[in-house]
Amino acid sequence: MPRLYSYILGQLMIATGLILSTLAIALWLTQSLRFLELAVNGGAGLMEFLALVLFTMPRFLTVLLPIAAGIGILFVYNKLLNDSELVVMRAVGISQWTLAQPALLLACGITLVLMALHTYAQPSAKWQFTQQQEQLAAQFSDVLIRPGVFNSLGGDMTLYVRLREERGELQGIVFQDARDPASPVVIMAERGVLREGPQGPQVIVYNGVRQQGTDLPGQLQQLSFDRYTIDLALFGQDDQQAIPDVGERTIWQLLFPVEDVDQATRDRFRAEAHAQLSQPLYGMAIPLMLLAIMLTGEF
Repeated sequence: MPRLYSYILGQLMIATGLILSTLAIALWLTQSLRFLELAVNGGAGLMEFLALVLFTMPRFLTVLLPIAAGIGILFVYNKLLNDSELVVMRAVGISQWTLAQPALLLACGITLVLMALHTYAQPSAKWQFTQQQEQLAAQFSDVLIRPGVFNSLGGDMTLYVRLREERGELQGIVFQDARDPASPVVIMAERGVLREGPQGPQVIVYNGVRQQGTDLPGQLQQLSFDRYTIDLALFGQDDQQAIPDVGERTIWQLLFPVEDVDQATRDRFRAEAHAQLSQPLYGMAIPLMLLAIMLTGEF
């Protein structure tokens, strides 16, 4: 019987490994293309590019592992059925439960790996990815500022550029600074240029207006200018960015937060902890479903 286990389990592990590798490489190539421009044109080094790509891998693995295990089980047991190997095994008295045990052992291993990924590796990698992306955005914002889209700078600041000419001049600029929710700032300008200042990247804007909210409802402070400087390096110095978001916390940080939080935030932490503990069950549910399809029913 151990030889039968090792025979089926070996085929399952080989099939799952090959399928997982194929899916991971395909997904890795498609996702890494968005960071390739930063490395080629922005001046970022190879290590920065690889770090961004590697920090996204735990999130991919949490999706691909149960899928690869399910496809591997479907492929191996269908092959055993087509080659009449299952017929011979049943003819010598091997029960359905015994035939399913190698796949269940694989499913248990996949579930344990998913538990480690969901509760620690994925939130930690997501937190590191956010920090690395913000650091690179401060260093290579010339590449990360894309025309025609709202570019988020640290979460509380947004920069929109309608057009970017070949020589680097920016046209149609809208900048929002919402770090102070009580008095947000909006700057609109006809054109501008991006340059490197003493504290980091800056956008020099021309012919625009600066609007800032006040304590009085419906009233704004407005300033028209011919030339104004927007310091993009400020978002990298925001202290609130050092606090992980809900999805960037490990299971221990969710259940036992070090900072004081209100009841609503604590409920969000508890809900995220429940999600981290329940999502790995896909590693057991998908193989069980496919085993019920492949092994039960009439011949």
